[in-house]
Amino acid sequence: MYDDIIHLAMDQQLLTEIRERDSNYKKLPLWRELQKNDSTHELEHQLQEQGHLTFDSVFHEPVGYHLMKSFLQTEHSVDKAVFIADVEIYKNLQDPRARENVACKIYQQFCAPEAPNRKKGQSVFRRFSDEEDSKGNATKTTMSNNTTKTGIDTEEEEGQQLKDESDDNDEQQKFQLSLMTENANAIGVYGRPIKRLKENIDSGSPTNNVFEEVANEVYNDLRLDVFPRFCRSHLYHMYLKCKAIEQAQVNIKDFHQM
Repeated sequence: MYDDIIHLAMDQQLLTEIRERDSNYKKLPLWRELQKNDSTHELEHQLQEQGHLTFDSVFHEPVGYHLMKSFLQTEHSVDKAVFIADVEIYKNLQDPRARENVACKIYQQFCAPEAPNRKKGQSVFRRFSDEEDSKGNATKTTMSNNTTKTGIDTEEEEGQQLKDESDDNDEQQKFQLSLMTENANAIGVYGRPIKRLKENIDSGSPTNNVFEEVANEVYNDLRLDVFPRFCRSHLYHMYLKCKAIEQAQVNIKDFHQM
């Protein structure tokens, strides 16, 4: 129990700083510990013998998951990790109506062709106020346009011709881009697995394992391709340092520092 509290406190401190980018995390004692050049080879060997450095172990640990997401951000494929995490939560849903609703959202977020304004790395289970903010901004924009409309009609007419030419160029560029990215989704899985998935969701009452086929492809890509490269990155060494801190001897003075 005591060790669990220590692990939770250290993990939570790091995760909080990962989420709150504006905070001065470099002042934290934990950050100073992570910057030490202490060797982690012995600990790495120990964890490997215990089977704690497999993809499954690292991915399903809070610190490991967030560091792997950070690595995937650099490769523009963070959605793969978020998709797997969302599917694992989906599997535990018991209410059929909730499953149907969430299945549709997961499909639209990760498996359907990407929308131009889609937010990358966003879980379907995370609550956002973007819609309300968008409505509020739209209202403010409308009010501002109505207030300033008087007296600028002539100026708008003079610039309309230039605007039309610019719009034509923009539309041509967007069309060329759409030809290159048409039907591309966030997880890089296409063809029959996606088609079968959509058919199962559209049929209504999707089962808990409706994403199984697609999720296996993404999971294997993360395990066999992404994870070996992650293990050669500085984020992997940071993960080992976090594990070293977890296993360090702790006394009451350490709680005062935190």
